[in-house]
Amino acid sequence: MHHSIITLLLVISSFSAFAQGSLNMELLAHKTYPENLNDIWADVHNGREYAFVGTQTGLSIVDITEPTTPFEVFFAAGPNTTWRDPFYYNGFAYCVNEASGGLLIVDMSPLPAPGAAPTVVNLPVSYFTGVNYQWTTAHTTSVDPSTGHAFIYGSNYGVGGVIILDLSQDPANPVELGLWNEFYVHDGFARGDTLWVGCVYDGIAAVIDISNPASPQTMASWSTPSNFTHNIWPNDDNSVVFTTDEVTSAYITSYDVTDLGNVQELDRVNHPLSAGVIPHNVYFLNNFLISSHYRDGVTIHDVTDPSNIILTGYYDTSPLEGNGFNSVWGTWPYLPSSNIVASDMELGLYVFAPNYTRAARIEGTVTSASNGVPLSGVNITITGITASESTGISGTYASGRAESGTVSVTFVKGGYLPLTVDNVELVNGEVTVLDVQLTPDIPFTLEVDVVDANGGAPIEGAIITFVNSLFDIDATTDEEGLISDDNFFDGTYDITIGHWGHVTQCTTLTLTGQSSAVTFTLAQKYFDDFALDLGWQVSGNAPAGVWERDAPIATFYENVTANPGSDAGLGCGNFAYVTGNAGGAAGEDDVDD
Repeated sequence: MHHSIITLLLVISSFSAFAQGSLNMELLAHKTYPENLNDIWADVHNGREYAFVGTQTGLSIVDITEPTTPFEVFFAAGPNTTWRDPFYYNGFAYCVNEASGGLLIVDMSPLPAPGAAPTVVNLPVSYFTGVNYQWTTAHTTSVDPSTGHAFIYGSNYGVGGVIILDLSQDPANPVELGLWNEFYVHDGFARGDTLWVGCVYDGIAAVIDISNPASPQTMASWSTPSNFTHNIWPNDDNSVVFTTDEVTSAYITSYDVTDLGNVQELDRVNHPLSAGVIPHNVYFLNNFLISSHYRDGVTIHDVTDPSNIILTGYYDTSPLEGNGFNSVWGTWPYLPSSNIVASDMELGLYVFAPNYTRAARIEGTVTSASNGVPLSGVNITITGITASESTGISGTYASGRAESGTVSVTFVKGGYLPLTVDNVELVNGEVTVLDVQLTPDIPFTLEVDVVDANGGAPIEGAIITFVNSLFDIDATTDEEGLISDDNFFDGTYDITIGHWGHVTQCTTLTLTGQSSAVTFTLAQKYFDDFALDLGWQVSGNAPAGVWERDAPIATFYENVTANPGSDAGLGCGNFAYVTGNAGGAAGEDDVDD
């Protein structure tokens, strides 16, 4: 018999699931628009703060020097498109879109000086579509203020890699420097000689040496957890980077990149206010991450320890919950005022005053009281933190929450007696160390007999699973229809028994050392609800949408459910055979060719 202890992924939050709420973020202003928004940037021009807001039909430049009264000073009309991505550099606003026109360039010099009231101004505009690399559309863009180099991502040139431009000589007239075209690039970040990019359709993050922009060289690449690498952002010394994957229930993930030959994942978290939410963009500022999380709005995480990412702030702008490409598209936190701007697709421009709060952290090591060996897979729950964490292979754990206070910490592992430690003090900006030892539980012997309902003959090769919050145990009966396990522990188990040619049976039983012999009787019938793997083989040459046995993940088309996220409900369990099961948009993992 094979025992596997369930290891719970680190998913820690300091709140209950609900729509629309806030923590450590104050709403200063909300400006509505008559059309949907997309991405956003904010910067300082001539001593005044401006938000650069992409809309369905153009670029809106909004004076937010007085953050409670945002004032649109200019609107550059353009083609109708869902995707528009702006930035600012040295007196000019820039914007790309996915319809036509190339790079919009707006000269902001006519705008008022510091101290003057904001006013509507007709600003000069021009366009750039490339010389050696001619393009008219692009998905995103960014700029490195230290070099004056701008980066065009996901254009309609080549495979949509990165076009590097020089703005430092004349911001109104970009000069092409080079091209990196190994993969389609969704978004990126450049600092000095290094460019970090997210290659969304290939599911990888890549690091590029751009010391010679005419000949960029790839230094490293790696896969991100959900293989849909949306954006990437480094910390200040390029030792740690953070990525997002733009799919249902995906993660913000941190990596140690001090050795590009051996990039190491440090932590991954999803902190949705509602299940299934999709992360979008993440930005690093002073050991905090500021992120857009679509239907969960804006989130702030403390990454003082990037191996223990803790949610410490959020503002949910939308009543919508869960999976869907709605609500907050972009955020931008890099203003002298420290205010954060955000673009909600349906609801408009938001201006927030964040209260950046360091997490109250807890960490330690769990060992066996019998021999001092570190214990992996220990489930840890902490009051005030709604989800659980588990220890890794070294027996260590790390967690935390946004608020100081006294908590109780419970440690549970199959085969050991549970332990609760009360009155543990957590303090903002500090780490509380709590090491514990767990006492081994006493096992008993379980004997199971599986027989045919027609005559009671033993069934050889029947598959049996025993599952609860501590154990995931599977076994197969011998030629006498029996299994015997002398390392079983008291508990209530969900039990599933199946065999080809018989009806799968499922039940819930409480098993103890006083009731350690169980018989299951299976009726004859060719039947499979896929609750167990009874040996189906998949064939064919479709490159996507291949048959797989799994719990179905919903897919969506234009925010409407295209395929359900649940089994039909007949028989046992929630597994089905489906053609592709990646979730997200309806076409991401459908049957091809």
